[in-house]
Amino acid sequence: MWLAVDSGNTRVKWALMEGTRIVQQKSMIKTRLVLPPAQQVRAVRVAHVGNASDLQRLQKALAGWRQVRFLKSRAFAVGVSNQYQSPAQLGVDRWLCLLAANHLTINQPRGVVVVSAGTAITVDVLSATGTFLGGIILPGLSAMTTALKRSTPLPAVNIPLPVTHWQGGEHLPQNTKAAMVGGVLLAAVGAILTVRRHYCPGGHVLLTGGDAAHLKPHLPTAQIEAQLIFHGMACLYHDNNSKRRSKT
Repeated sequence: MWLAVDSGNTRVKWALMEGTRIVQQKSMIKTRLVLPPAQQVRAVRVAHVGNASDLQRLQKALAGWRQVRFLKSRAFAVGVSNQYQSPAQLGVDRWLCLLAANHLTINQPRGVVVVSAGTAITVDVLSATGTFLGGIILPGLSAMTTALKRSTPLPAVNIPLPVTHWQGGEHLPQNTKAAMVGGVLLAAVGAILTVRRHYCPGGHVLLTGGDAAHLKPHLPTAQIEAQLIFHGMACLYHDNNSKRRSKT
């Protein structure tokens, strides 16, 4: 088995993998990292987007483990071409989600919009031919509500968002918390739909991340892929192993 580690801005998630299949997975606060027994693992692949102290903590936790590799974005991998001005500067979490999206929607003729809704929300466009065209980054739902609370006398809105306060429809929100929820949700949904309309008309929408379920009611044709980043890591791991075997 091999270990896939997703070290994000807020949490660390890992999946114990058998080939491309998830055998076990965990999610935890990044300061309380607990890994599976090292003897179960023949290789480790890490996607890290947190700060330097988080990286040091993770490197220390994995010291002595076999075949540890911190993944980086590249100009091309597993059928995906990266058109970022500097390909290596693309967040590796976004890159891996694009690799997974390309694999999952290989027969999608109009491309795909990949939305990762976590601490930040990223909206990336992958063409039907596997070219990453670019994307946008905006604050996550929690970050937007926190900004409102810090900058105004408005009340706090807890996360998970009380989406039952407002689901859209005939009437606009008629109380303050519902108005805040509506504004935050429509800011995110509006950004996603605008990107799709201008850069990927008719394209499929894939949602991932902790807030994907909050966006889904407002994007009824979208598909949630909760393990998208692990799927991308598995695609890359399998591809690299196949190339090594072909050389021997």
